[in-house]
Amino acid sequence: MAILAVVLFHLGFTQIRGGFLGVDIFFVISGFVITTKLAKGDGPKWRQITVFYQARAKRILPASLVVILLISLFSLYFTSPLSLARTAQEALGSSLFSANLVFLHQQNNYLASTLDASPFLHYWSLGVEEQFYLLWPLLFIFFFKKFRIWIFPVFLLTTFMAILYTQVSPVNSFYLPITRVWEFLAGAVISVLPLNTSSKPVRRIIVWLAWTTIALSIILVSTTDATPGWTTLIPVVAAMVVIWGDCDIPKWLPLAWLGDISFTFYLVHWPIIIFVMNGRRSNGFLLQIILFFFSILVAFLITKSIERPFRFLPKLRISLLGWGMIVAIFAGGTFALLTTNASSALTTNSGILLDTSLPVIYGDGCHLEYQIDWPKQNCVFGDPTSKTEVILAGDSHAAQWFPAMAKIASTKHWRLISLTKSSCPATLLTIIRAGVTDSSCQRWQRRLIAKINTDQPALVVIVNFTQKAYQLGAPTDSYAQSWSSGESKFLHALSIPLSHVAIIGDTPMPPSDSLTCLTVPAHAHRTSACDFTYIASPATKFIPVLAMAMKVGYIDPVPWLCSATRCSAVLFGRNVYRDNSHISVAISLAQVAHLQAALKISS
Repeated sequence: MAILAVVLFHLGFTQIRGGFLGVDIFFVISGFVITTKLAKGDGPKWRQITVFYQARAKRILPASLVVILLISLFSLYFTSPLSLARTAQEALGSSLFSANLVFLHQQNNYLASTLDASPFLHYWSLGVEEQFYLLWPLLFIFFFKKFRIWIFPVFLLTTFMAILYTQVSPVNSFYLPITRVWEFLAGAVISVLPLNTSSKPVRRIIVWLAWTTIALSIILVSTTDATPGWTTLIPVVAAMVVIWGDCDIPKWLPLAWLGDISFTFYLVHWPIIIFVMNGRRSNGFLLQIILFFFSILVAFLITKSIERPFRFLPKLRISLLGWGMIVAIFAGGTFALLTTNASSALTTNSGILLDTSLPVIYGDGCHLEYQIDWPKQNCVFGDPTSKTEVILAGDSHAAQWFPAMAKIASTKHWRLISLTKSSCPATLLTIIRAGVTDSSCQRWQRRLIAKINTDQPALVVIVNFTQKAYQLGAPTDSYAQSWSSGESKFLHALSIPLSHVAIIGDTPMPPSDSLTCLTVPAHAHRTSACDFTYIASPATKFIPVLAMAMKVGYIDPVPWLCSATRCSAVLFGRNVYRDNSHISVAISLAQVAHLQAALKISS
């Protein structure tokens, strides 16, 4: 059931909003199974530990390493050479069971990633699990096996600490093993409790209530909830109850068979989805079903041909030293394979001159990242001595227009002040990141309003990312209306004439990373495969209506980038986008004439 929840979530079934909780449930199962085995061990302590690691190696390594190799080989065809260096690091981390630390270093938010999805992303959970089991056998055999009562208070303490730390640093808390310990300990607590001696009918009622709780959690909890957090605790405790209740499931359900291949099913389903979805905006129902059963087929074949022989056949017995050498070979081999094919070339097979650069404000501290609420320097560009001040304000979709704005400011002798912050729009809406209120964004929004009111600029240019919905602190049934309300409050808070404000509408959003799409070998000499149909989001459609009602200027950049029916991935021989939503510096500069004609300074 845990693996089904994860797979259906990854396939995009919208009814399974909390399917990612399947991993948390599996951690409970794992903690129960492993601790139960450790508790039954006998003989010399170091012998017990050696036997545990030997069993763990032959259970985990064959399938996981083979899948890593297969992902690496398919990445050569489906992944851009520009991304292979990053993919190589992820392959290395996955081979060494530290993928969670790699994604932590990238600050790759699993629940709301801004990066192109990695085919290795699901290996984060395997990294957490194996890091826990590096220490748990030692701690249990040398201490907790004798003092089992101490598992319970440690479980409570680590639970509280993890939930508390999630409020401070949600991405770190998601990936760090120290904030996942409590989920394994939840299973360990059940393994050392006295057996459930209540009558079978009573146990069945309790267990089915727990199953209902798990099902409701998987349906109702979403990626907007802090994880691990209080909502995570609900299915974890319910899973504890199901295990403790010890009731058999109906024999006609094929769950036991699926459980036998669940590990390999987990390993293969995600890269299959990523490679098949390459360039697609969403899965259709038929494709979801096909991918589901194809993943089961691949999982069954690998389980039967790789996992079980290495796990059960005596002739395939390998020592711990031998397994260590195999891991080193796979890790080094996949890393070398991917880095050798990685490229920093600035031209594609189609002769397109690629622009992968970022606006200069990303490097000088003027474009702010998470948890930073104001620049440490005066971000003044153009003509610093000019009396005509222009402020560019908004999130990273405002920053993408900085090259054009800076060029215009130099030409027109404007004093340009750049005030932009990633994932923090110039509006008065509370933004949620990984289930936690982005307080630095709230502070930045207030200081931005104060700066505008103090400076009284001749023009404020506002640009926000409206093509994709932010997670809001007070969501309503209509995101577009929530957005419009927040933007209205922001504009009303300004003490300058609203005729001095211009809003640039959002740019079209490709279905996937456009730069990756243009450079994958699968699309060589066929850049049209990366073109897409523009569909304005409800929030984007609201912006011109709001601008008219508030009597502020509105500039629509869509006609500059798209025809009546399609948006091209290439204009003027250059890539339009540098990633999955931002236009490139080259294209920003190419729109100077359009933008300059649209901007009007009020006297």
